[in-house]
Amino acid sequence: MQQQREMPVEMVSQPEPVHATANLRQAFANVDDDAADDSFMPKSSVTQLDFDNDLDIDQDAEPLGHGGFGTVFKGKWDAKVVAIKKLHAAKLTKKERKMFIRETLILGMLGAHPNIVQLYGYTLNPVSLVMEYVPKGSLSYLLHYCEDPHTEAKMTDGRVKLNILLGIAYGMAQLHECNVTHGDLKPQNVLITDDFHAKIADFGLATFRAKAASTTSSHMLGGPSGDGDEDVDFEGIAGGTAAYMAPELLSSSMIANEKTDVYSFGVLMNEVLHEEEPYQ
Repeated sequence: MQQQREMPVEMVSQPEPVHATANLRQAFANVDDDAADDSFMPKSSVTQLDFDNDLDIDQDAEPLGHGGFGTVFKGKWDAKVVAIKKLHAAKLTKKERKMFIRETLILGMLGAHPNIVQLYGYTLNPVSLVMEYVPKGSLSYLLHYCEDPHTEAKMTDGRVKLNILLGIAYGMAQLHECNVTHGDLKPQNVLITDDFHAKIADFGLATFRAKAASTTSSHMLGGPSGDGDEDVDFEGIAGGTAAYMAPELLSSSMIANEKTDVYSFGVLMNEVLHEEEPYQ
């Protein structure tokens, strides 16, 4: 098995990057001014694309997936095969719109890492994200629903499982190094490449945590951290998946942090090793 190494942050080289918050908020007519307080987010370099001119997409083809947020299509951009997440913008709640803006900003800030799905850009009309295409789909699908004999055999191989788990651990470590908490680590939010490497995806519940200055005490959530510093959360949105959540998150006064991500990873790891969903 090829040994993976934790990679440093590499910001994506993109033409005319912009801090996307204002543009994204303008795309939603009913989002209030407080929809996304980005004052503690690092500047996020995300390329704004034109849906009709920059993307090649067959919207009549079978989508890769769909849900309440929108529909994901396979397409092409800049000679790359990409996944295009097209939102049902008019149907989204304010909370869901915040989650979309959050995901865009955090992915744009993270840049490229081998174990984190990459954001290439976004469009405003229609509102969509242009992301790295990961062929085999979610880890949950491969563990529990895939009927391809070759893939099933691979997913029972202990070396493949170890490789996947190491990739998730490296991706999670990179998030925490960048002061990002994922908040919803589970097999459904891990995508698998053709060579069975893992990429963490779905950052709608992620938070950015920065060291607070004395003037930012009003932005504290959850009080002082264990090392005596105060943490600032980028407008935390409560949520997660109960089966993978740390018990302390069941209290409304708690928010996700690095430790609760590690707990979720432990539940995920047990599911991969035993091939059983939690609490079944």
